[in-house]
Amino acid sequence: MEPDAPSTDPVVQAADRHASWPELFFDLVAVAGVAGLAHTLSGEFPPLALGLYATLFIAFWLTWTTYMLHGNSSSDGPHLTRLLAGMFGLGVMAAAIPGLTAFFLGHGDGHSGALQANIFALAYIVTRSVGAHSWDHWSVVTEFPVVQQTIGVVPWLVSLWVSGNGKLILWAVGLAIDVVALTLISGEDRLRHSRERVAAVRSRAERAETKGRGRVHRDRHGNRRTMLERIQSFQVQGVRLAPEHLAERLGLLVIIVLGEGVIQVVHSASEVEWHRSLLVAALASFVLLVGLFVMSLELGHAGIPYLREGSVGVRSQLALHALVTATLAALATALASVINEPGTSLPAQQRWLLCGSVAAYFALGVAAAALARARRPLAMGIAFVTGVLVPLGIAVLADDTSGTGVVGYVVLVVVGHMVLWRRRGQPTDGPPVAAPAGG
Repeated sequence: MEPDAPSTDPVVQAADRHASWPELFFDLVAVAGVAGLAHTLSGEFPPLALGLYATLFIAFWLTWTTYMLHGNSSSDGPHLTRLLAGMFGLGVMAAAIPGLTAFFLGHGDGHSGALQANIFALAYIVTRSVGAHSWDHWSVVTEFPVVQQTIGVVPWLVSLWVSGNGKLILWAVGLAIDVVALTLISGEDRLRHSRERVAAVRSRAERAETKGRGRVHRDRHGNRRTMLERIQSFQVQGVRLAPEHLAERLGLLVIIVLGEGVIQVVHSASEVEWHRSLLVAALASFVLLVGLFVMSLELGHAGIPYLREGSVGVRSQLALHALVTATLAALATALASVINEPGTSLPAQQRWLLCGSVAAYFALGVAAAALARARRPLAMGIAFVTGVLVPLGIAVLADDTSGTGVVGYVVLVVVGHMVLWRRRGQPTDGPPVAAPAGG
């Protein structure tokens, strides 16, 4: 068989396993990240805060995902030193969020905030780049190739020399490049192009060897090897992810985000005077978070409500996970605002944040169920009306309702969905739809 035949290069399926202790330790940095992100949406925030929150969250999530997927695709698990380097970088990013939030939203020390914004950008550049190069040159993550791309960090690098909101615009451009790459780059095409490049280099080395012009190198052991001998040992391989390990890690991050919601509720309750409305609001908030936990982990898959195992590809699963975790992290901030003043009406921003987060959560759940074909169209329509339109209606009509009342209404929506789903049982409308390898 010809040495440059693409079909000789294997596609390696990562072995399924449980999350290791180093991976669980690494995930703790997500607690700090979610806590830092809460600063962007606290109080009566301006519209710019939503864009800032989305930018910071995607940067944090994408960096975390890069290291998570490397651990998933490695048969020996993650490299501890590299994992700890990623954890430190994410920690620096989380620590810089409060200062850069004050800088971009115009209520803090401009010089200090600009410095923290640059530190955040630099930490993202280094941490993301180190994570992207965790795989060797001959491995291609076919199901989520964007984690091996670093072109999106170029605008972040340029932002170090830009002042004001221009930094944030460049950050958004960099992330947009990653999102476009995620949509357009085919892992199989990238694998084929990598194999073709190796085959072309191998062909040139063969011609040079035939003409007596082959270069000779010494390997790390001091042995003499021709360029052709070195290239013949190269083998580009595609790496497929371990689905059970992936679902476990994604579910763990959702648990961490929900746990941060509990922490914010407890912390807020510890700093205000206790009375009946506070206790009711705290109980309602706890029930809400428990309901979301059940829907995401017990009635869903990989932390995504209504999703069925094996029904969507890795890209769709990760995209849904990013949006679900972003929604839950924003919801935690709104619940903390309710606890701070449970007996008074919520500011409009926090009321819409609370109800909008729940509506977005159910919209994503309905989308996941549609992709999984987990419910019939009528059931999906009812889920959309009660899960999406009702919370939005609460946001419109409950401007004079206390924060406790708003949370109570939202709890009824979540508990109602949870009970109906359990009563109907797990979907039996047929086997899961086969998911495309990369989609």
